[in-house]
Amino acid sequence: MTGVPNFVGVAGMPVGFVFEDRMAKASIIYNKKIATDNIQLLSYIDYFTKGLGEELIEIDPDIIYYKVLQAMRQDFPYTNGLENANVFKKAAYFMCWFIGEKPIIGAFSDKNVGSLANLSNHQNAIVSFQVAIASLHGATVRHEDKDVKLNNRIRLSYHSYIDIINAIREASVHSHYKMITVLLEQLAYKENPDCQFQLLDF
Repeated sequence: MTGVPNFVGVAGMPVGFVFEDRMAKASIIYNKKIATDNIQLLSYIDYFTKGLGEELIEIDPDIIYYKVLQAMRQDFPYTNGLENANVFKKAAYFMCWFIGEKPIIGAFSDKNVGSLANLSNHQNAIVSFQVAIASLHGATVRHEDKDVKLNNRIRLSYHSYIDIINAIREASVHSHYKMITVLLEQLAYKENPDCQFQLLDF
């Protein structure tokens, strides 16, 4: 499916989706300047939420700029620093800050996100997860001494999507960063098996 994700399918039943958005062609986060991140992220949020059917949402711009975009560049939890971290670590760190700081204040309507509306902080979990998915699509990762591209976008069933949003909606930097990094990595490798390292039988 091309365009904005359709959370509601035939007879009101949720369906899986692929979100092939136009804005994924540009970097949404971790640009050279925080100001660029700010513009890109706010534009993405506007595009995504309107696509869901949310005509008006309340956002705290100070939280996004200072407590998310600025914070995620400081004391990055990787030995070799932010510049040398892989795309999974960067996306996960962003997600933890965004979910934890809750810059999107109001909940989404159940007519737009179905049963996800019953989960507290679903709006911040959904948006940050979508940013991560969009950011990973087309990103380059290091594999066996060469760079390879994540050409295929992460895809999920709606049921898996609900489970993930439920699992990450209260995420914090200190408690969930590493687990979300692994989650994003495995979701991306599922769609791009040529990019993952050799599998082992346990």
